Amino acid sequence: VLLSEDERWAECENEPADNAWTITARLHSENSELVQYTWTPEANTNSYTVDLADLLPETEYDFTLNLASGDKLDGENVTLTIDHKSVTVPENTTILEAARSVNINIPTLCYCPDVGCGTANKPASCRLCLVEATGIRGPRKILVPACATPLARDGVEVWTNSNRALKARRTVLELLLSDHPQTCLTCAKNQECELQKLAAEFGVREIPFRGEMNQFHVDKSAAIMRDLSKCVMCRRCETVCNKVQTVGALTGNGRGFGAKVGTASMIPLADSSCTFCGQCVNVCPVGAIVGVSYVKDVWKAINDPTKTVIVQTAPAVRVAIGEAFGLRAGDNAMGKMVAALRLMGAAEVFDTSF
Repeated sequence: VLLSEDERWAECENEPADNAWTITARLHSENSELVQYTWTPEANTNSYTVDLADLLPETEYDFTLNLASGDKLDGENVTLTIDHKSVTVPENTTILEAARSVNINIPTLCYCPDVGCGTANKPASCRLCLVEATGIRGPRKILVPACATPLARDGVEVWTNSNRALKARRTVLELLLSDHPQTCLTCAKNQECELQKLAAEFGVREIPFRGEMNQFHVDKSAAIMRDLSKCVMCRRCETVCNKVQTVGALTGNGRGFGAKVGTASMIPLADSSCTFCGQCVNVCPVGAIVGVSYVKDVWKAINDPTKTVIVQTAPAVRVAIGEAFGLRAGDNAMGKMVAALRLMGAAEVFDTSF
């Protein structure tokens, strides 16, 4: 299926019996008419180009169909060089995707290939994926963000580990760390923080930049705690809230040094349209958005001889909990979970079924 910028689409099916292509096209308009044409190509040809303007002269179509043998429409490939290695990828593949296809690592922070339902987050805001390239905007060698630079032509040359690229990435990382609280050991994301891992990977042992740091009030609700002093403006939470969950509780606020992602007018999360689905917690690379922990309260209750602790689990927990212990995604860990809760001291364990 080929989708054009103005949402016109067409698809084709090959009929092996008579070697004819049935082309179905729809123009998104008020009446959204569906039209079909059958076209028989020349014999012994396995690649065809059809201009819909010829088939549908009464309609203004501004694209052509490239029909390969089979029922799939593919864009053309482009060839580039990454660190002196020739790579061929489909047109409009990003430099980052091309590099990863041949196991060349480029660090990222804001980029996430799938925040949910196949939706990617690539605002290129962190600039940690900077690479040096020629052929993007002429022959001059420039720095470009690998996650958001599509490949539209042959002959692009990319250097992922040039001195200029490495120095630029390190400077960006050190600037991010200069406005980030130095509380890693007590942070809820300690050892799971992507910024912390990047600092270790880059070998950052000191921060050369000193100055004013952002200070934000910690917004704590019953389920989610937000500390925007740790926000790195990756905007993953905004993307998953608006494009995947379609709740629209989070958006960019402010400009420059004070820019952060938050609710409208920076009101508390509990007073916003937030449904507390927790997807923003799931995609945050740092400790800016974390779930509120009740572990201390549970252990206190279990060890209180005057209390009888009863556990009731949500339906999804019986499956999701297994992944945290190395089980395959989707495996039912109900029995193991109940046994573990009883060993911890729970008097009864109830399931929730609808």
